[in-house]
Amino acid sequence: MTSLVSWVSIDARGPASIYIASDSRITWGGPSHKWDSAKKTFCCLRFPIIFGFCGDVFVPTQIISSIIELIDQGVLVLSGDVFRKTSHIKSVIESMQSGMYAPGMHSYSLLIGFRDGDGFREAHFDAAKITFDKESSKFTFECIDLYREKSFLIFADGSGSDSIFKNHERWEKSAQARTSRAIYGAFCDALQSKADQLSGGAPQIVGLYRIGPGRLFGAMYKNDLFVGGKPITPDNRLDVIEWRDELFQRIDPTTKQLSEGAQEHTDIDA
Repeated sequence: MTSLVSWVSIDARGPASIYIASDSRITWGGPSHKWDSAKKTFCCLRFPIIFGFCGDVFVPTQIISSIIELIDQGVLVLSGDVFRKTSHIKSVIESMQSGMYAPGMHSYSLLIGFRDGDGFREAHFDAAKITFDKESSKFTFECIDLYREKSFLIFADGSGSDSIFKNHERWEKSAQARTSRAIYGAFCDALQSKADQLSGGAPQIVGLYRIGPGRLFGAMYKNDLFVGGKPITPDNRLDVIEWRDELFQRIDPTTKQLSEGAQEHTDIDA
C-alpha cells in the first residue's frame, strides 16, 4: 500500500508552502513481491496544483496523470473556491473511471494541494481529499482547513499511517515540534523503522510555494539521491530542482552538504 503524508509550512504571514510526501513501494499480494521505484506524488508543471495518493495503485496513477495533462494543456480549467475545484476534479475522475476495467481494484484516496494567487499578499493555499470506496463504489470528498498559527500535519494515510503518527508524536514532544522538519523527519523515521512492510523505497516529495507552479523535489535518503522514487546518478542534471535530506534541510546534491545559506535543522535527539 503506501505511507502518504502532507503538511503546511506556516510563517508570520500565514501558510507559506504545502507539501505531499510518499514512500515509493508498490506490492503484489504482499511484501515479498514489491517494486520500490513507483511514482506516487505528482505536480502540475504550469499550475499550482499537486497530488498524492494511497490505496489502489493502477487506477489513481492513470487518472492523476491524465488530469495533470488536461490541466497543463488548458483543457481542464479549474475555477472558484476549493469546494468547486475539488467537486470538478471528482466529477472528471468519476467519468474516467466509469469506463475503466480494473479487476482487483481497491479503495483509494487522492490528496490535492491548491494555491490561488502569487506572492506574499495574494497567495492562498487549500487542500482537499477525494476518496473512492470500493465496497459502495462511491466517491466522497472533503476540504481541509490550512490556516493555523504554526506548521502542522495535514494528513497521514495508507498502511504506514500508524507508524507515521507514532513517530510524529515523538517529534512533537521535542523542541522541533510544529515544524516541517518534525513532520518530514517523522515520516522518514517511519520508513526507516520498516514497521509497515508494505511501505518502502525512498521518499518522494512535491510541493507548492507562494509563487510558481507545482514543484518536484529531490530527496537524499540514506546518503543516496532520488527523484520521484527513482535513483539519480551524478551524470544527471541535478541543479534544476531543490533537494532535501531526511531533516528537510536544503542540500547541494553534488556535495550532499547543506546548500549555501540554507538553514540548519536540528535532529530530534539533538
